[in-house]
Amino acid sequence: MLHSNNFHFPKEDNNATAYVAGYILKQMALPECEICSTDLISEEPSHEHTFIMFKEYCENKRKLIYPSHKVSKFIMDIHNKLYEFLNNYGHKGESPQNFIQRSLFAI
Repeated sequence: MLHSNNFHFPKEDNNATAYVAGYILKQMALPECEICSTDLISEEPSHEHTFIMFKEYCENKRKLIYPSHKVSKFIMDIHNKLYEFLNNYGHKGESPQNFIQRSLFAI
């Protein structure tokens, strides 16, 4: 899923998703691998990083994580699957474990 280049999701969601994706990456212990870093973190800010740039607290150096478009798309996909699951099964008392099982088989 992360290797597809056909990423299209609404522009209004791009900035919020990128911010959340950056936060998640910051909380993870990322490997010190150049290939991993290239796949996970954007080298240059893009239009989907506008909100992150506004939240940046140091003008001379980037302190926040600017996730790659692949990571932002992955987080958006998880959001959409969770939203769909909650709409369809949340009122039935389905557990988070059921969400994980249903999502794994849907991939």
